[in-house]
Amino acid sequence: MRKILSLFVAALFAGSMFAADAKVTLDLTDAGWNFPSDYDKTEKTYTNGGVSITFGASNNGHKTLTKSKDDPTVTGIIFGKKNATLSFPAMTFNVSKIVVYWVSASGSAAVVHNIFVGEDAVSEAVTGCKVSAEADSSVFNIAAAKQAAGNVYVLKVTSDHNMQVSKVEFYEAVAGAPEIPVFSVPEGYYDAAQTVELSCPTTGAKIYYTLDGTTPTSASAEYSAALTIDKTTTVKAIAINNSISSELVAATYTIISTTGKGTKDDPYTLEDVVKWNNKRGSAERYWVKGIILGCAANEGKLQEESKIDSASIALGDSLTQVEGLIPVQLAKTSAANKEVREALNVKGNPENIGKQVLIYGKLEAYFNYFGVKDVTEYEWVTAPGEKSHDASIKSLTVNGAAVTADANNVFAYEVPANENIAEVEVVFTLAAKATADKESPFKLAVPASSEAAASEATINVTAEDGTTKKAYKVSVTRAAAEQGIEDVLDANQAVKFIENGQIVILKNGQKYNVQGQAIR
Repeated sequence: MRKILSLFVAALFAGSMFAADAKVTLDLTDAGWNFPSDYDKTEKTYTNGGVSITFGASNNGHKTLTKSKDDPTVTGIIFGKKNATLSFPAMTFNVSKIVVYWVSASGSAAVVHNIFVGEDAVSEAVTGCKVSAEADSSVFNIAAAKQAAGNVYVLKVTSDHNMQVSKVEFYEAVAGAPEIPVFSVPEGYYDAAQTVELSCPTTGAKIYYTLDGTTPTSASAEYSAALTIDKTTTVKAIAINNSISSELVAATYTIISTTGKGTKDDPYTLEDVVKWNNKRGSAERYWVKGIILGCAANEGKLQEESKIDSASIALGDSLTQVEGLIPVQLAKTSAANKEVREALNVKGNPENIGKQVLIYGKLEAYFNYFGVKDVTEYEWVTAPGEKSHDASIKSLTVNGAAVTADANNVFAYEVPANENIAEVEVVFTLAAKATADKESPFKLAVPASSEAAASEATINVTAEDGTTKKAYKVSVTRAAAEQGIEDVLDANQAVKFIENGQIVILKNGQKYNVQGQAIR
């Protein structure tokens, strides 16, 4: 029956565009499509051998790709960017999997794309090229409810990038096959070990998996407990139920060791930028630290002095570095971009050369090299070799409670009246390489009462430069106790009587209840 169906499909989609071995292959390198050589941004349908595909209108358009300017051999098509679509012909069989092959592994590693039917995504989105079990391709396992024959499947770009495609394969669903295993952690790039759980929506199905790149079978390891992935690994899995196997599903977890974490307090180094470039999500930004060495040029080099502009800077690790620099785009799309551009560009601010800076942007290729784009924030650090002028106390706690300094650099802490303690512990941290005349932690006495004078200590901080100094004061007081009847009743000055069924004390013209609270 399968062979007859394959022959039927081959006859239906005749010509070199399709190969029939229980699937249909749509070959977009066939010159018979007559794709345009320049970008066409309008909606356009192309027919080849009686089969039609449609590109939706898009902001970047679509066009054919060739091997080179001198070699017109068609290698596929390119289309984009965000919300660009490519609609395929409806299949005459239930479709379990669609594999989209890239023109080459050099395609965008950041483009996010998925398969849709109408407005509904019918598979898991894929980011970038070469992230699946198939070489230079993206694999989409179609949700069971969306596998019916006659569906019009649409490849859609959902990020602001271009998509390159050379061919598309459609796989036939096997009757009675269980659904594919589900991974608890999406495949991708991580800076720490991941714990991955596998499950299958089909009741009674068993999951078999491999970690060595081979295709799993019923003789492979049966899944029974969560997998710990602490190094780059491709997990491949199938589900088997009633001796029928699901489609193969695979996820590659790339574990990348970095010096920093990409936060403001622990920024990425330039080496980290190289490791992570084009591997983070297109909308994510990270903090990066480097030394401004000039204006960026191609392939990690400095721009010639005569060509310096305000559109980019190049970051390095040392003042003498001339190659392997990280190019940074100084965009002017948003107000935040413009502010960064105005402050960091070396054409208008030549004094910036040699200064160390923190920048907040996307880790994407720029100037044909590992780069940082769309920078929206920055913060100066210090010039290389320059000593820090920061003489601040970064944090301070009293008995474990965080205390913030006021405008006069005073850390004030009040001990509750009913807390029977004689002293508190003060712990503080200083700015990097700053010193203080008092060690942390230290003890400070607690006043015996609210009327007693505050207990105080002064912390004198000196910055790394040895000249910048700042004095802080820690002040500890005791809260006043709530007033009780014993504080109100005085035989010589107070009168005690009953009013409206309650005991009332009259003292100095003011009425009080037995709790010592004033009564109007």
